[in-house]
Amino acid sequence: MSLHNENSLLFLLFKIQKLLFTKSNELFEKVNLHPGQPPLLFILHNHEGITQKELAEKLNVTPPTVAVMIRRMEKYELIEKKHDKNDRRIYRVYLSKKGREMIKELHKIFKELEIVVFENFDNEEKETLRNFLNKVVSNIEMSLERRK
Repeated sequence: MSLHNENSLLFLLFKIQKLLFTKSNELFEKVNLHPGQPPLLFILHNHEGITQKELAEKLNVTPPTVAVMIRRMEKYELIEKKHDKNDRRIYRVYLSKKGREMIKELHKIFKELEIVVFENFDNEEKETLRNFLNKVVSNIEMSLERRK
C-alpha cells in the first residue's frame, strides 16, 4: 500500500503524528513553551544535574542545539546551569522553581491531550491499541538495531 493512499496504516500514523504535534503545540503555546522544551524539562525532572552532553544524547540532538535550547530556557528562568563541583569546565543543568511549576502544567496538558485523543475509546480498546502500538515501537527499534 502506498503512503499516498489515505487508507494506508502508514498514512494514518503520519496523520496522527501531525495532528498530535499541532494539538500539543496549541496547548504548549498557552504556557509559553516551544515544542522541543517539554522533553528537555521532563528529562531534567528525572535526571537533575546532568550535563549538556548527556542532555543532547537523551534528546537525540546535537550539543549546539541543546546549548541554544538551554540559553532560551535560562532566559525564561525555567532551568539553571551550574558548574560541576569537580570539573569547572562542565556545566550541569537543573530545573528552577519556575521549571518545577512548569512540570506540573505539563502533566495537566498531557492529561488533557490524552482525554482529547482517547475520548471515544473504552478501556478494552485502549489496551488493544496499546498492545498494537508497542508492537510498532518494537518493530522500529529492532530495525534500527539491525543497522548498527
